[in-house]
Amino acid sequence: EKVEDMTASGIALAPGVAEQQKTSVGTVIKFGEGRLTSAGTTMPMPVELGDSVKYRDYAGSEIKIAGQEYVVCRMIDCLAKWTTDSTDSTDSSSGEDDSAAAPPVAEEEVPAAAEAS
Repeated sequence: EKVEDMTASGIALAPGVAEQQKTSVGTVIKFGEGRLTSAGTTMPMPVELGDSVKYRDYAGSEIKIAGQEYVVCRMIDCLAKWTTDSTDSTDSSSGEDDSAAAPPVAEEEVPAAAEAS
């Protein structure tokens, strides 16, 4: 018996389509210095480590480093970014150290990378 997958909005997908969809959201774990302008200056990257990004569907290249999958994409393919704050703004008295929640960083230098989610 064939079981159809459903999207969050209730659209039925043919069997196997959900497995073919690539993720287009990730977390910045490494980025380069920026883009060189025609004037010869470097335009800094508008992202920081730990930012969440939405990039174009099917943009970038999937790579695997030490068993971990990554997507390397150009900054021009990033459509949006946001920072997820794991602390509650109403309760800052917890005293917990948030440094343990830092994203992993690839050991090899790559121009821009987003960890596939």
